[in-house]
Amino acid sequence: MSYFAAVMTRAPVLVVAGPTASGKTALAVKLARHFGTELVSADSRQIYRELRIGVSRPTDNELQQVHHHFIATHSIHEPFTAGDFQREARLVVSDLINRFGCAVVCGGTGLYFRALLHGFDSMPDVAAQVREGVQRDYRENGLAWLQERVREVDPVYFEVVDKANPQRLMRALEVYRSSGLPLSTYHKKGNDHFPAEAISVGIDWPRAELYQRIDARVHQMVADGLIAEAEALFEYRQRPALQTVGYQELFAWMEGRLSKENAIALIGQNTRQYAKRQLTWLRRYGSVHWFAPDRQPEIIPFLEGKSS
Repeated sequence: MSYFAAVMTRAPVLVVAGPTASGKTALAVKLARHFGTELVSADSRQIYRELRIGVSRPTDNELQQVHHHFIATHSIHEPFTAGDFQREARLVVSDLINRFGCAVVCGGTGLYFRALLHGFDSMPDVAAQVREGVQRDYRENGLAWLQERVREVDPVYFEVVDKANPQRLMRALEVYRSSGLPLSTYHKKGNDHFPAEAISVGIDWPRAELYQRIDARVHQMVADGLIAEAEALFEYRQRPALQTVGYQELFAWMEGRLSKENAIALIGQNTRQYAKRQLTWLRRYGSVHWFAPDRQPEIIPFLEGKSS
């Protein structure tokens, strides 16, 4: 058996991780083509067919180069959780390993990576009255109040969660009120490991350059029609899938709470903050082999176990 075959037997799941705008998709497509397999998206928003520009869905050219799983496969009107992703993605990844010897997984949602590769402890049941109480408290007190409550009861989760996403924050508060334990303790205990090893790589941009790439992407999304996309989704703005950066800011403008210019600027600011949280999560929970942008040609030889 060649060294490469041994590596692939040991780690048949190739994970491309990293913050938004770091070039994950292009790298993942390259790896999938090189290793003759398909790509599994681990992005909690690209899964929705109604969302395209605002979630930076892979381009038509990228989608044509290699088969993608979990891209535009579900509707914003259908509930879809990290647990659902775990069940469905594990079946797909297992099938790809059986057919091609490996699978490439790409995305920026740390919770989805955690679900796929490590699983969670069984979450406590949340009584309807607890869930309704959290929702009522949020409606009455607002997002800042919700953020402060989660920061108090689960500072570990608060450090990495999307703080602009009330659904994620309410879930953390529901779990704490039901069990007395922080949500992060259930994530840490994950003992349902996927029965195949994984190796993770990522592109490590200097922070200033990453932020420049994010700003350029936001301007390009606006040029590509992000505002029209958000307008078409406005009536569904309370759906959990739309509680995310890129749409919430524009919805605030449409409701008269922000100017258009401030809304667009805020998308960039919130995306930069989100990228920072993604990096925090990956450096804390993940074992990612980082490559500087100019060292990307070394990634395939590294995965093959060859010297570059």
